[in-house]
This record gives sequence, structure tokens and C-alpha cells, in this order.
Amino acid sequence: MKKKDKRKKKAGSSTITVTITDTPWGPQLNKEPVYVGDGEEIDWQYAPSTPFKVEFKNKSPFKRGTFDHKHPHSGNPTVSANPHKVYRYSVKTNAGKVDPGVIVH
Repeated sequence: MKKKDKRKKKAGSSTITVTITDTPWGPQLNKEPVYVGDGEEIDWQYAPSTPFKVEFKNKSPFKRGTFDHKHPHSGNPTVSANPHKVYRYSVKTNAGKVDPGVIVH
């Protein structure tokens, strides 16, 4: 039986799924960079029950700056839109590390 998602979502919000896949060269993402707008959130997905870590380097565009397999949902952006600003973050898995970005538009 699948667990029910208890997160409260903002009315009209949508989820952008970023899938993390291990390759011989390290982790790879299906979206790089990720474009997120007001009312959207990111859901990082990796192999079920397998540890991973997402960590923003300097400033996070979300309330939290670190996400993992237990807390993969970003929530809505807490910064103003700026299509020229890239928020750099690291994704770490057993296969290594990759450093993509998020752009709030």
C-alpha cells in the first residue's frame, strides 16, 4: 500500500520531478538546470529507499537548503524571479557528485 502524501500544497501548485540516475560517470539528472516558478516545487527522485543528498552551495531559493531521500520536496521558491540567477547545488549519490542549478523564473 502506498503512503499518502501529507504535505500541504499551495492551491494551484505543481510539482517538477527531477529524476536522479546513476551512471558510470556519476549521477545524471533528467533536468539540468531546473526552471521553477511561483506555485511550483521540485521533487527529487532517486532509487527507492536509497540515500542521496541535495545541497545548495551558497543560497537556496527555497526555505531549506538541504534535501535527501527522506525529504525530497523543495516547497515553493522563497525568492523573487530572476532568470539570470542560477542557484548552484550538489547532488551526491553512491555513484559520485554532480553540480547542476535552479533558475527561478
